[in-house]
Amino acid sequence: MRKSLLVLAVSVCALLASAARADVDVNVNIGLPVMKVGPEPMMAVIPGSYVYFVVDLDGDMFFYQGYWWRVHKGRWHRSAAAGGPWKFFKKVPHPLLNLPPGWRNLPPGHARLKHAEVKRNWKQWEKEKRWDKKEAPEVKKAGPDKAKDDGTPAKKAGGKPKGGKGR
Repeated sequence: MRKSLLVLAVSVCALLASAARADVDVNVNIGLPVMKVGPEPMMAVIPGSYVYFVVDLDGDMFFYQGYWWRVHKGRWHRSAAAGGPWKFFKKVPHPLLNLPPGWRNLPPGHARLKHAEVKRNWKQWEKEKRWDKKEAPEVKKAGPDKAKDDGTPAKKAGGKPKGGKGR
């Protein structure tokens, strides 16, 4: 009889533990809506910052200091890869919360960079203050129009990431 009660108690504990784990998994694995980003997305630096964004994308996706960032329903999420997994993040870097007005309105000839180039060089560019220089090094634009970036910051006009600040 004692053995039967012991086996029953262990079985109940195992069942409860597995149910608790399943509940946690369900809550943790809820993801953001998918944004289709190609294998080599084109990016541009937002004038007045060292925040990069994916151009020609339905929605706002940023790359800052080695991580991808998105706003969803007023909350910021971070990921090591553009495709996720995404995690809610309370401590959002100041430059993401304070993007300059008009950041979407890039001037003609503003550099468009492959993500691989940004990922490989962002730290060095930030250290050298590459985008702060009046005469930034020549950057080739991707695509048919091969204009170069003269390093001149864009005029500020207005605009925040879709979804709000998310503090």
